[in-house]
Amino acid sequence: MNIFTGKNGQGKTNLLEAIYALSLSRPFRSREKSVFIQEEAEYSKITGEIILENTEKEILEIFWEQGTGKSGRTIFRKNGVQKSAGEFLKTKHFFTVLFAPEDMELPFASPKYRRQYFSRILSPLFPDFLSASLNFEKILKHRNKLLIDFPKGKVQKMEFAFWDAELEKWAKVLHTYRQKYAEFLQRNLQKKYRELFHKNDALDIFYLPSVPHDADFFETLEKNFHQDVHLGSTQKGPHRDDFQIIFHGKPIAEVGSRGEIRSTIIALKLCEQDFITEETSFSPVLLLDDVFSELDEDRRKVILHAFSNTQIFVTATEMPKMRRKMEVFEVKRGIFKKH
Repeated sequence: MNIFTGKNGQGKTNLLEAIYALSLSRPFRSREKSVFIQEEAEYSKITGEIILENTEKEILEIFWEQGTGKSGRTIFRKNGVQKSAGEFLKTKHFFTVLFAPEDMELPFASPKYRRQYFSRILSPLFPDFLSASLNFEKILKHRNKLLIDFPKGKVQKMEFAFWDAELEKWAKVLHTYRQKYAEFLQRNLQKKYRELFHKNDALDIFYLPSVPHDADFFETLEKNFHQDVHLGSTQKGPHRDDFQIIFHGKPIAEVGSRGEIRSTIIALKLCEQDFITEETSFSPVLLLDDVFSELDEDRRKVILHAFSNTQIFVTATEMPKMRRKMEVFEVKRGIFKKH
């Protein structure tokens, strides 16, 4: 267990974001590499040495270069060998579970944030999910431009058939993996919650696709074409999906207490760990970004006990009281000093 303490704005979260980027292959809060490059700097590089359970070492590296297009490269390396983003994700054996303060707001947040949550879990595990996500977004952006141009007479209706078929292809991939993770949570979330907190609350989670899995997505796009033209954007598809946590038959955001919601999010994080381990056979590293200030003593103990066999990185403005062997570092202006 490694604890990094210091005042706000000193660089504690930067460390967790760097560790997380090695697992996700991109920044946590943005897809823009510029967030990892200091102003006026030419590039940024993250290197991590991973020691696997069999003591084998794995050196992971991501290099971001300032600029656009070919002048702003992103380079991935594993053990010194350059990889594509897909190869990097497929061949590395390093995974993380991130627990940040904004996770407490998951039930209240916008559907976009909940979709991003699913993507953060699925992208590092399934490179084809990440590829499908990027392709879908690119084609969706193009289709939306066509929708705006159509009333101006710049586009023929027949041109949409090709792009709609492409959207359908990638939408199926996204839906399949989202459904896979949702079904895992349906099987395990309530059980994990009861194991952790010894409460018999009824808890469930539902994936809410904007186009039902048994519906024809291509036909749905055709049916909604005139509405899409009127609004200038595609109204149906994975970019409109959501999921909902249900507590005793109602959305937890409406009926759950703050404590019950916090307990549910902790159970969700434990399910993440189990899902990653089940899919990869590797135990993920736990990253706790200033969440202890959000939790009472009992819930802190639950987390530390549940992740007792996991390497943990914790950031905190004050030193938390814990009876556990730990390494403590003070962070000041980006410099880490061991206590």
